[in-house]
Amino acid sequence: MTPYVDTNHLAGLLFLTTISAWGMMELSQRSQPQRQGATRIGGVASRLFGLALVIAGAVVVNVTPHVVPGAAIRPGAVAFAAGLVILLAALGDRYRAYAAQHKRLVPLIWRPKTRRQQ
Repeated sequence: MTPYVDTNHLAGLLFLTTISAWGMMELSQRSQPQRQGATRIGGVASRLFGLALVIAGAVVVNVTPHVVPGAAIRPGAVAFAAGLVILLAALGDRYRAYAAQHKRLVPLIWRPKTRRQQ
């Protein structure tokens, strides 16, 4: 079984664009100076553990279809669409968290000011 993004080029492009946007957002967050008085977390051990988890996840994702071929989610287009919706929702949530942390909250939906706010 081939992944849906390998059989449909538009789906692959959409997935690549979404993952690239996520990656750029994460990199821009890492490049921000740390807040004054914030607790430093993570060191070399935590980064190595994270890298080990990413590698293990990649291995599991690539080996599972060959080990358990009956576990494939069908139809592929529906599974891809559901996964992309969840990914975009998580991306929006991550954006709002970064914006709130840096106090640059940009509303995604414009709302007119009420009389009380003016």
